[in-house]
Amino acid sequence: MIAPIKKDSISLRVAVTDRCQLRCLYCMPPGGLTLCNHHDILSYEEIITFVSNLQYNYNVDKVRITGGDPLVRKNIEQLIQKLHDINIPDIGITTNGQLLGKKAQVLKDSELKRVNVSLDSLSDSTFKKLTRCGTLAHTLNGIEKAKAVGLQPIKLNTVVLKGINDNEVADILNYALENELTPRFLELMPVGTLSYDFDKHFFSTSDTIKLLTDDFELSPIKKETGSNCASYHAKNKNGKKGIVGFISPYSHPFCNGCRRLRLSSNGHISGCLALNNRTYVRELLKPSPTASRDLKSCIEQAMSLKRASKEFTIPESMVSIGG
Repeated sequence: MIAPIKKDSISLRVAVTDRCQLRCLYCMPPGGLTLCNHHDILSYEEIITFVSNLQYNYNVDKVRITGGDPLVRKNIEQLIQKLHDINIPDIGITTNGQLLGKKAQVLKDSELKRVNVSLDSLSDSTFKKLTRCGTLAHTLNGIEKAKAVGLQPIKLNTVVLKGINDNEVADILNYALENELTPRFLELMPVGTLSYDFDKHFFSTSDTIKLLTDDFELSPIKKETGSNCASYHAKNKNGKKGIVGFISPYSHPFCNGCRRLRLSSNGHISGCLALNNRTYVRELLKPSPTASRDLKSCIEQAMSLKRASKEFTIPESMVSIGG
C-alpha cells in the first residue's frame, strides 16, 4: 500500500476516562455525573489503533492525554509508552495535579514530554471552593515533582471566574514566573454547570490583561495560525521573565485554521469543543476490510465541522468532553 501524502497536521486530544477526583464548579455538578461503564471505555489498544490510523493519513504532531483526570486511569504510563513507540513526537497530559506527585517519575520514564496542570487558585479556601474536594498542597507538590524530574514545559491552566479568583491572576503569574512555569489564563465557556450563571462569572481576557498591566511588563508574541493561545512575553517587578498565554474561546474565537481533533473516552470523535457534533467510531477500530477507509471518512467530516461564530451548542459538562 502506498502511504498517502500528508499535508495538514492534526493535534489530537485523547480522553482516557470520564472519572475525576474533583468537582470543579465550571466542570461538574456537586454530586458528579453518571459515569460510563468500564466496558464502554476505549482500551489502550483501541486508542493506539485510532492514533495509528490518524498518523497514517495525516501528520500527527501532538497527542495530549486528557480526562476527567487521566492519572486516575490504571497504568496510564503504558499508553504513553505505546504512543512513543509509534513515533508520536510530542506527548503531553492534562491533569488536576492531585496524583502528579506520585506519578511524575513514572510518567517521565514512559517518555511523557510535558504536562498541563489545572491551577485555579493559590488560596487554600478558594481552591477548596472551586474544586469542592481538592487539596491545593497536592497540586503544588505535583508541579514541583514534575519540574524536578524534567517534564518541560509545565503549563498552568487557570479558568478566570469573576468574583471568585479574578483577584488572584497577578499572584498566579508571579508564582509561575518565579518557578519557571508557563501560565495560561482561560475564559469561562458557556457550557456545563456554570452555563446558567455565565454572565455572572465570565471574565474576559481583555479584563485579565488590564489587571496584569500594573504589575507586569507584557509584550505580545506573533500568534501562529490555528493556535488557541495568544502569548505574551512577561516580566515581573523582580525582573523574572517568562511567557504567559491567554485563551479566549468566547471573546476571540480561534477557529480559523484550527486542526484539533478530540477522541472521547467512550469512542466519539469531534472536531470542535463548542459544537454538538460527535461521531461514534469505536466499531471502526475493529478489523474489517473497510474500517480504515470509513474511519478516515469520519475524521475528515469531523475536521470539517468548526464553528463559525461564538455559538456554543454542546450540552455536556466539561468532564464529558475531554478538554
